[in-house]
Amino acid sequence: MLLRRISILAALMLGCSSAAAYAFPNPLPNQIIAQSPGGRGQRGGPGSGGARLMEELNLTAEQRQEIQEIRNQYQDQLQGRYQELRQAQDQLRELMVGIASDGDLRGQHQRVLGLRQGMAELYFDQMLEIRAVLTEEQRQEFSQLMQQRRQEMLDRKGRRGGNSR
Repeated sequence: MLLRRISILAALMLGCSSAAAYAFPNPLPNQIIAQSPGGRGQRGGPGSGGARLMEELNLTAEQRQEIQEIRNQYQDQLQGRYQELRQAQDQLRELMVGIASDGDLRGQHQRVLGLRQGMAELYFDQMLEIRAVLTEEQRQEFSQLMQQRRQEMLDRKGRRGGNSR
């Protein structure tokens, strides 16, 4: 009987941690990679993000400068919100495995959702400012490049067998 209870408890814990990992994937879009001047952000890595995209859009020196200024303007806010979000997600995970009430869990979940929404709004504001710097042709090219990248990501995810968590 004790072994059965332990098995059930272990299965529930595994299910909760898997659900939490699935429910709270990495919140940062790929654009954060290009936040720093070198085109290498928090995740770094060769060929990361924005520098390559800038080359493909054939931006003028003036456009590159304006876009970099926009990125710099948002970088501190985005990094601060990202850290706050990570802490809130960690707290939610701790509450999930602890003895927190449903109300406490719901409250923390709402906090995480609010932080995600705030980050999404910042990214959108940044995108609108960058969009204003691009020509109509560059906007169309950017849209096509982003669509290709999304498809490549889906293809890679499919080869890995779905969610890597």
